[in-house]
Amino acid sequence: MLTYKMLHQKPEAVIRLLKVHERKHNRQYYSRVRDKHHTEQDPAALAARFIYLNKTCFNGLYRVNKAGKFNVPIGRHNKVTICDEKNLMAVSSVLDKATLRMSQFDKITPAEGDLVYCDPPYDGTFTGYTGAGFGEADQKRLQATCEKWRQAGVHVIVSNNDTPLIRRLYSKWNLHEVHAPRNINCNGNGRGKVAELLISG
Repeated sequence: MLTYKMLHQKPEAVIRLLKVHERKHNRQYYSRVRDKHHTEQDPAALAARFIYLNKTCFNGLYRVNKAGKFNVPIGRHNKVTICDEKNLMAVSSVLDKATLRMSQFDKITPAEGDLVYCDPPYDGTFTGYTGAGFGEADQKRLQATCEKWRQAGVHVIVSNNDTPLIRRLYSKWNLHEVHAPRNINCNGNGRGKVAELLISG
C-alpha cells in the first residue's frame, strides 16, 4: 500500500531511487538491499526497495520468514527491467482516480451496487507470505463476509483454488471453472495451467 501511495504522491522520487538500484544491481547489492528490512525509513525509498526486490527476486515471489523479514533469494535473470519509468508514471496517473485504504476485509462497508473483488491466499496452497498465514477459518470468515455483502446488494467476485472446501463454502454461488497459468513453483514440473474457480454472486 505504501508503494501505491508513493507512486501516486512522489513518482519522480521513486523512479530516481529505482534508477540507482538499476545501476548498482548485482548479487551482493541485492542481498544488502534485501537485508534493510527494518532499517529503511524513508517512504519513497521503501517503495523503490519493494519494486526492486520484486523485479529481481526469484520468480517475483513475496515471502517473509517468522521474523517478518523478506527472505526470497535473487532470481536467475539474464536481463531484468528494474525501472520502467513510462509505466510507473502511467500508474501514478491512474492512481489520481483512486482512493487508497487499508483494512481487514471484514471491516469494509461497500454500498449497494458496488463491486468487490476478493483475491485471498488460495486454499490448499502455500499461504505463508506473512507470519499470520490464511487457513480454513479465514476462508470461512471471508465467505461469511462475502455473503453479508451479497445480501446487502453488493456485487461480489472471488477467485480461489478449485478445492472441496471452496466448493462447499460457495455452493449456493455461481461457480465458473477457469484454468490459469501459474509460473511460480519451486518445482518446475508444477508450473503451468491449474484449475481455479471464479465465484460470483
